Amino acid sequence: MRSVLTCITVALMADAAAAAAVPCDAPISRQDVRQISRVIRSVTSKPILVIMAVDADKRVPGAVMTGRSFQLDLKTGKRTYRYTRTDLVSCT
Repeated sequence: MRSVLTCITVALMADAAAAAAVPCDAPISRQDVRQISRVIRSVTSKPILVIMAVDADKRVPGAVMTGRSFQLDLKTGKRTYRYTRTDLVSCT
């Protein structure tokens, strides 16, 4: 009986740890991820699947060019790089 309780406790702790670690591809700190997760969880019980970066066509203060996001002109093959915002994220 004790081993069953131990297994259940470990499983619950693993679920809690997995829920706390939200996948994030945005250029933000772990502290920002925790704060964003806390705010979202305070208004909804739905799970947070991912926190994603938001890209912009024009440079705004705090935006960085990561090289991961671009628009491709299919006729010329020219890439127009986009800016990744550090002050805005998308959560799903």
